Amino acid sequence: METVRVAFEGLPGGSAPSSWGQREVWCIGGPGTVISLRGLVPLPPGTTVDDGARVLRDLVRHEAMRTRFTVGAGGSLAEQAVAAEGEVEMEVVPVVDGDGEATARGVLARYDERGVDCVNDWPIRTAMVVDGGVLTHAVAFYNHLAIDLGGLDLLLAQVAGKDPATGRTPREQARWQNSPAGTAQSDRALRRWRTLLRGAPARRFPRGRGGPGVGYRKLLHTSPAAALGAAVLAENTGQGTGNVLLAAYAVAVARLTGVATAVVRLVVHNRFRPDLAGSVGAVSQFGLCAIDTGADFRAVVGNAWRASLHAYKNAYHDPVQRLALLDSVSAERGEQVHTDVLFNDRRRVRDTPATASAEEVRAALGRATAQWEPWPFPAPPGETLYLHVDDTDAGTVFTVCGDTDHLSPEELLELPVIMETVIAEAAIGVLRTC
Repeated sequence: METVRVAFEGLPGGSAPSSWGQREVWCIGGPGTVISLRGLVPLPPGTTVDDGARVLRDLVRHEAMRTRFTVGAGGSLAEQAVAAEGEVEMEVVPVVDGDGEATARGVLARYDERGVDCVNDWPIRTAMVVDGGVLTHAVAFYNHLAIDLGGLDLLLAQVAGKDPATGRTPREQARWQNSPAGTAQSDRALRRWRTLLRGAPARRFPRGRGGPGVGYRKLLHTSPAAALGAAVLAENTGQGTGNVLLAAYAVAVARLTGVATAVVRLVVHNRFRPDLAGSVGAVSQFGLCAIDTGADFRAVVGNAWRASLHAYKNAYHDPVQRLALLDSVSAERGEQVHTDVLFNDRRRVRDTPATASAEEVRAALGRATAQWEPWPFPAPPGETLYLHVDDTDAGTVFTVCGDTDHLSPEELLELPVIMETVIAEAAIGVLRTC
C-alpha cells in the first residue's frame, strides 16, 4: 500500500468553542464511539492518483475538513481547533482477488475498526483502489463531529464541479451561538422543549416488556407501497411525503405503546436557516414534536406537519443545556422522562408525482421485503427506537433500529408493516374516490 501525502498551508485557522451541531453529535456518541459518514464510489476510466490528491486538497480548504477537537473536564467537547497548515493522507490500496469493490469495503471496515480519534486525527480519511495500474474505486470516511449529511452533499457537489459552498463556518457559528443573540435563540427553543417534556409520557417502552432482550437490532424493510402511497397522499393533502411518513411512524408508535400522542425526536437539518444553508459542517440537531394520532390518517398527516414545524423551530439550541433541561423536568415530575423515539428522513428527493392506481398500490403491499443486518456497536443510549428513511428504486427503505430490552424483535418487524399498511390504505381510499 502506498500513502500519498497532500499538504495544505496559508489557510484560515484558529480555535473556537465547539458549535451546537458538533455538541449534538458528541452527546450521541461521546469519547470512544465511532460515528462516521462514509462513501464508496467506482471511478471513471482515466482517473489518476493526482486527480484524487487534487480533490482532497480542494476539500481541506473547508475548515471542517481540517478541524480537530479538545475534550474538556467531565468529557465535554470543549473546543474546535482549525489548522492553517498541515498534511493529510490518501491511501492507494492494491486490489485483493481482483475485486475492487470488495477491497474498498475492506478499507471502510478497517477504518471502522480503527475508530475515530477526534483529538489527534483529521476528520477525513481517503483511499483509492488500484488494479494493475488502473484506479477502480474511491473511499472516503468522515468524522460526523465535523460534518453531517447535508454538509457532505455540499462537498460532493463541489467535487462534481459546482462552486464551493460559502455558508457560515463552524467557528463563525460558535461565535454567534455564544453571543446574546445566540443565547436568546437557544432559550426560546428550549422553552418549547420544556413545554413538550412536561406533557410527554415518561416511559413508553419499559424494560422487559417484550421478553428477554437479544441486544440492539437493525432491520431493513423495503416498501414499494409506502413510496407509491406517500406520493398519492402528499398530493391529496398538500403536504410533503416526509410528513406522510412521519405521521405513519407516529401511528405505528401509538399502536405499539397504546398512547395516542406520539412524542418523537426529529432530526432537523437546519439548513433552511439562511446563514446555515451553505455551511460545510455539522449543523443538524434534534427537534421535539408531539403528534396526535387519534384521527383519520389524512388528518394525522396535518397534525404531523404542524408538529414538525415546531420541531424545526426548536431544533437550533445548545444540546448540553437540553440534556440538563431533561434532567430538570424529570426531577420536577418525579420520574425520568425519555425522548427515546427518533425519526430521521435521509431521502435526497422528497416528492415525486403520484402516478399509481389503487390496484397498483394494493399489489405493491405484497412486494415488501425485510432483512436483519448486524449491529456491530454498543446500544446507543437514549435511542430505544430509531427509524431512518431512505429511497431506492425498489421503494422506500425503513431502517428500524431498536433495543430489544424494550421492544421485541417481533415489534420491530411489525412497525414498518403498520406504517406501509396505513399509508397504502389511506392512499387507496383517496384514489377510489377520485
